[in-house]
Amino acid sequence: MKILYAYLYCNFGGVSSVIRERMKADTERQIHVTCCFSLDAGGSAQMQSLGADVHLQKDYIGRVCKLVNEEHFDVVHLIDDVKKVAEIRACYSGPLVLEMHTSTPAFFDEITDDVVSMLDRVLVPSHWSYQEVIARLQSSALIERVEVLPNIAMPRGEATDVESDTARLKLDGVPYLLWIGKISHGKNWLDALRIFSDLRRQIPVRFIMCTGGTLNLESSALFVSELIALGIEDAVDWRHSVGRETMSNIYSAVAESGGALLCTSQAESFGLVVVEGLAHGVPVFSSNTHALPELIQPGINGQLFPVGGTSDACQKLLQYFEGDMTFDRSEIESTVPSKCRPQQHFDRFTEIFKSLCRKGGEGLTLLEQFEGYENRTLPTAQALAVANG
Repeated sequence: MKILYAYLYCNFGGVSSVIRERMKADTERQIHVTCCFSLDAGGSAQMQSLGADVHLQKDYIGRVCKLVNEEHFDVVHLIDDVKKVAEIRACYSGPLVLEMHTSTPAFFDEITDDVVSMLDRVLVPSHWSYQEVIARLQSSALIERVEVLPNIAMPRGEATDVESDTARLKLDGVPYLLWIGKISHGKNWLDALRIFSDLRRQIPVRFIMCTGGTLNLESSALFVSELIALGIEDAVDWRHSVGRETMSNIYSAVAESGGALLCTSQAESFGLVVVEGLAHGVPVFSSNTHALPELIQPGINGQLFPVGGTSDACQKLLQYFEGDMTFDRSEIESTVPSKCRPQQHFDRFTEIFKSLCRKGGEGLTLLEQFEGYENRTLPTAQALAVANG
């Protein structure tokens, strides 16, 4: 089976890591992967090392249309860019899938019956995002094309020799607070800096910020200026475009230090970083927004605080670091839903795509979508009633 992915850019994390983890889970090499990106943000070499054909072109949808006219693909898989659905459908008549990764308002605003009618499947990563999508659809037949398929947790992996020095963190009794994301408004990085600044005035703590995606001069300058304004420019360990194997070691070191993962996002369609942290036994202190409450069990694997609630977040982290709040690492790891684990995820992923290929892009019935999917997220009773007429 041949799949053609289309996405804006290729980096070490986010969407690119999901594609790579699916490839790693494909131990029998059932799927040949081709990817079209508008630019390389550091991840294309790793993608190619796993066997993917990678095409980089600013007009990446134009490249998709050229490729589908030159060779056969069983499925074209577009990620996030709803506006490009019609353009791809105009040049490709086979099974077309749209997968949601980023919960921008534009994604939901652009999801309509007309758009979904051009698609054979819409994959969303959480129950929250499922509800948001089906609320915008009028047709029961189109609701049947929407399915929850979570992003997946990163499996454990040791860093290569080249990455070992980068991954090695001091374990001297001082805990680490880890934040991961883009230097963008939606990830709320400024709140993360403020929380750390407040914490370090009260207790010894180290702060690691691992950023991804593309950096421009304006956003980088703003980030540095805020570090200086808060007086923490020498206290923040800032790492950009960190490899996935290195990240696995960083998560483990944070857990061993008695540290935590901080998530300050204003919006999350799923929370891939949260799942990765939990899979390594790291408690997560997260903003209470969108899909994140589906992953966080307060008191069991972390804590929730209001979006923008820096004082609340700081207070809860202080309780944890001072020993007034405890978590069990193995219990944290056990809270990762089975459907988020790589093999279960990949098995369901291949079931969907093989079914689309067999049916020539006609899609599955509502029963077939959810039948046999362990610990699946089912549609609401209201959605089922609508779908069943």
